[in-house]
Amino acid sequence: MSFKIGDRISFINEASKGSVIAILNKKQLLILLDDGIEIPIGINEVVKINDFSKIRVASPVLENKENFSTQKIKKTASSSALLDKHRNSDGIIEVDLHAESLFDSHRGMSNGEILNYQISYFHRCLNEAIIERLSKIIFIHGIGNGILRQEIRNILNGMGYEFYDASLSRYGFGATAVILK
Repeated sequence: MSFKIGDRISFINEASKGSVIAILNKKQLLILLDDGIEIPIGINEVVKINDFSKIRVASPVLENKENFSTQKIKKTASSSALLDKHRNSDGIIEVDLHAESLFDSHRGMSNGEILNYQISYFHRCLNEAIIERLSKIIFIHGIGNGILRQEIRNILNGMGYEFYDASLSRYGFGATAVILK
């Protein structure tokens, strides 16, 4: 599906809507949500608003379907439920960005495609936390080779948010806590 600046879009797995304000690359758009927040988002997570036939599909629309025939992304019901499903027993929002937590199967996806989706999901959760006026959110990124951690921290630096390594005893070096207020 091709997009152009000004297109109205709807998220595949959420009730949010907005408009395309920039095309970042051939797989990402910059969206201005109807509530005034700008977010980058993968083209596989949205449809043009006049294309309702694809809104309730189980997996995103992909440019190269042959390579991703087994890919199934877990659904998120609504924007309010987006963060609720990450709330732990202490009431703290912990968003696990490991691919195994975000996908039913990521077989056939490149590391770059997985990283793009993880960053997109990070943005969605961060924006929802801002909208809900949360004071803190924790993103579990794991240790790995540190690319996801560094990307998250670069984004947070650019946005001016304070962050730090989350509890070492609980998460090791694999999580970042973000102060939103």
